[in-house]
Parts: sequence; C-alpha cells; structure tokens
Amino acid sequence: ARAFADVSALRTAYVFPGQGIQWKGMGMDGYERSMAARDVWDRAEAFTRGTLGFSLLDVVSNNPTRLRVGDEVHVHPEGVLNLTQFTQVAMATFAAAQVAELRAEGAFDETAVLAGHSIGEYNALAAIGGVLRFEATLGLVWARGTAMHHLVPRDDKGESKFRLGVIRPHLA
Repeated sequence: ARAFADVSALRTAYVFPGQGIQWKGMGMDGYERSMAARDVWDRAEAFTRGTLGFSLLDVVSNNPTRLRVGDEVHVHPEGVLNLTQFTQVAMATFAAAQVAELRAEGAFDETAVLAGHSIGEYNALAAIGGVLRFEATLGLVWARGTAMHHLVPRDDKGESKFRLGVIRPHLA
C-alpha cells in the first residue's frame, strides 16, 4: 500500500501556571546556563533590592524561613518562597527568564498562543505579550501578592487555618 498526506505542524501554546509550582532553587539552572536568563534574574534582583527591599536571588536560592522587608518580618515554616508575595515575584521572573532563554536559543515560537492561570496570566502577558515592562510587572505582582497575603489571618509562624481544596467530581 502506498499513501500520501499533507500535514501541518501542531500549533505551539505556552501555558503559565499559577502558584504552587515554586521550589527552592527554581530557575537557578537557567541562571547558570544562559546569559539571557541570567540577565532577567539580575534585573529582577536589582529591582527587588532597590525598590522592594529584599534579595530575590536569596529568597529563591536559600528560601529563608524568616525575612525582614522594611518594617515587616515575613515568616513561613517552609520558607518565605511559599508566601504569596515572594512566590509571585519569583514566578514572574522565572517565566520571563525561560522565555528570554528560549528566544536567545532561537527556540521560541513567536506565532504561539499563550495562556496563564491566576498569576500565570500576568506572567504570560508580561513575558511574552510585552503588555507590561518587566519591572512594572514585578511591582504589580508584589502588590497583588502582598494584598492577597494580608487578607488571610496568620499565626506567629506564618501559617493560616485555611487550605485549598479541589473538587473533581469526574474522578469520584
């Protein structure tokens, strides 16, 4: 049997996740491997040190359990990277660094569609869409994360009584 077919490549989509995927050391492999990614992380570091008052590279690399930023002491038993305001700044930087690395390597598909969930929507619009300047995005997600953080009462260990539950009836 013999057959012929015309096929086209599948469309590329870049999808940016919401909180929950953060981990100590996230993006540091790209920082070491790629000048483009390093430039993004270094810009974020300059912004977070100069404007927000903390070292993003320290938060991501060391994930301290206690960190003073201005007059406020941030505490989390599993590290401050798990506090919303730090998570969101780290994820925005990680997304921008990954896109920069892909572009530098010529592997980024400029015709791709993009999407994001929660903070991922900001990251998609900023990292790919260019809707906001990078530093403006970091300031915006810091303010967003700080507001979200202060809406939930916490004890002196930084923990709350609230948890996330996902109901998936199709899996019952």
